[in-house]
Amino acid sequence: MKFNSLGARILLVVISLLVLSVGAIGFYAVGAGSRGIGAVVNDYEISLATGMAHELVAEFNRFQGTLHALSGLVTTRFTPQMLNAEVGDVVIRQFGAQNGKFVNDIGVQSPHIRSLFIVFNPEFFGTKDVYMVGFSRKSEQDAYMYMDSVGVGAAELIDRNSPASAWFWTPLDTGNEYWGDLRKTENDGGEVLYT
Repeated sequence: MKFNSLGARILLVVISLLVLSVGAIGFYAVGAGSRGIGAVVNDYEISLATGMAHELVAEFNRFQGTLHALSGLVTTRFTPQMLNAEVGDVVIRQFGAQNGKFVNDIGVQSPHIRSLFIVFNPEFFGTKDVYMVGFSRKSEQDAYMYMDSVGVGAAELIDRNSPASAWFWTPLDTGNEYWGDLRKTENDGGEVLYT
């Protein structure tokens, strides 16, 4: 077959056009596929982020529900006349003993909560001592145990301008919740203060 013949030239043109068209179609297909995959990945990221945001909102709502439940418990069980310097410690210990089951039931609904504290406003219950009830557990499977130590001084708590007592006064002054900074725990976990 001669390369200069008309048939060979036509075959060369057809093969060249075929290679060019297959290459162009392939290039277009790769581009369209990349755009499609990019759109799918973007949609997946958005749906994943939206799902995580909804889970966080649900968790925050559970925390807020826990605080409302504790507030209701304290409101129905205590009056300012019950807490005075003579009987405050006894009343607090009795409250801890009598309401441990209620606190454990709250813990079942909010497994991420490791510690619960109820601090009585020193403006109503006196500044001589800080009246506080605490419950703590090591893991979500454990029951809450009553904590008998306070750890907060009355002088420190009564100072509304102190950053150390912002966790206490911010919700009372503004009506909004307070989120503390993330801090490390002894077992290399993390905890966040929420009031």
